[in-house]
Amino acid sequence: MIHAYDYRTYGRVLDFDNPLERVLYIGSDQAGNFLEIVAIRNHKGGLLVIHAMRMTKQYHYLFEGDT
Repeated sequence: MIHAYDYRTYGRVLDFDNPLERVLYIGSDQAGNFLEIVAIRNHKGGLLVIHAMRMTKQYHYLFEGDT
């Protein structure tokens, strides 16, 4: 999970209206498997990971055409 975060290829804020923003990151682990990571970012910029798992099909479109 840490490797996937450090080498993330995608990130976006999921909750703009919440003071504790949820942020989605997608990156690959050391074996090359894409992971989706959801973290809460506080007003000081700190992150707390609340979800990490193998990337689901709903995000495959982000990488279509990549080789």
